[in-house]
Amino acid sequence: EGPPDEAAGFEAAAPLVDAEAELVEALSANTTCKALDLSATGLTDSAVQQLAVALAVTSRCPQLCALDLRGNPAISAMGETVAQGLCRLRTGLQVSLGDGFDPMSTKFVH
Repeated sequence: EGPPDEAAGFEAAAPLVDAEAELVEALSANTTCKALDLSATGLTDSAVQQLAVALAVTSRCPQLCALDLRGNPAISAMGETVAQGLCRLRTGLQVSLGDGFDPMSTKFVH
């Protein structure tokens, strides 16, 4: 396990909307995070959209290579499709979302 700044976990202690905004802001300025574990944090499709917007620009959180979104049942097919788009925009990013998630699928999830 590397230094603490190489992997980040996030627990939504604040109201989720505030926490999502704070996370997106922090990721936009981060230059050292390599893995981000957001599993089982109550994320929604909206949160995945915000993350995708923030991370689509490769200069934001440039070392990020692993994003764990598993265990968030409020992420629907729409959120999966957004996550797939993010994987295509950031070719070195591995997103974990659960069984059956194909990050490189060219089909919309339904």
